[in-house]
Amino acid sequence: MSQTLEYLPNEVNAFLDKKSKKTLVIVGNAPLDRDFSEIIDSCDCVIRFNNCKNYIINSGKKTDILILNNTGNLSSQNTLNLMLKNRTKEEIKNELPYMKNVKHVWFIRPDMIFLNGFIKNMFPKDNAFRDKELASFKIIGTRDLITEMIKAQKISKNKVRVITKHLYMRVWDKLILYGTADAIVPSTGVLGIEMILDDPNFHDYEKYIVGFSWKGWNGHPWQAEKLLVNKYIKNGTLTVLSHKDNIIDDKFIDIGSIFKKVTSTIIKAKRKGITILRCSNCVE
Repeated sequence: MSQTLEYLPNEVNAFLDKKSKKTLVIVGNAPLDRDFSEIIDSCDCVIRFNNCKNYIINSGKKTDILILNNTGNLSSQNTLNLMLKNRTKEEIKNELPYMKNVKHVWFIRPDMIFLNGFIKNMFPKDNAFRDKELASFKIIGTRDLITEMIKAQKISKNKVRVITKHLYMRVWDKLILYGTADAIVPSTGVLGIEMILDDPNFHDYEKYIVGFSWKGWNGHPWQAEKLLVNKYIKNGTLTVLSHKDNIIDDKFIDIGSIFKKVTSTIIKAKRKGITILRCSNCVE
């Protein structure tokens, strides 16, 4: 299949005819430029995020995996507070209709002790996002938010999966190569994409994405995430459904070559006894 697919309603059958293997689509929360409902609902697995802003709106209803953020500011109107609100089954049906047929719920932050240490040790004290994030962790304290969320929304424990610390660190290491500036945490979107790519159950699936703008809270490294996903699109790991998501361009950065040159320079300098001053985004 081509890397960019943009379908008209009468082309749904053509899409189904082209399916040579199982398909999954990762649906972001950015506005969609046309109605992809039939295409998305025809996929074998549909993945959505947080409050599912595109649910029904141009993206169908099917939701097999819901990926949730499980940290944040408890005083703001965000996904965390949305999912911490205790609801009856009837209220869940009416207020969170995308929860009805969800088969799995994935959480994209490891435990609070790990996250607290990660942010304290990885980022300088003058990083404004660092202090705000640590302050929110302090308010959360020892609360087990994942347990609270699954209890509040009547989610069966056997449906739940939490990202591993190893995968979380691996994603951050990938993003560092593209430059993370003052950002301190990967977004729910890129972590969800990486969880899908890392899951052997989906290795043989055709993987599509739609609804990603790579914009939002400045504590996320949006440009680095965009470049990382750009790489997956370019090498055929992911296929975009909408031109808005087709972020490939002729100026795609060959970060691997750049990294090799930087590493080589560091090694040569060390051999000569030259001290290398490291920026916050440099790795050896």
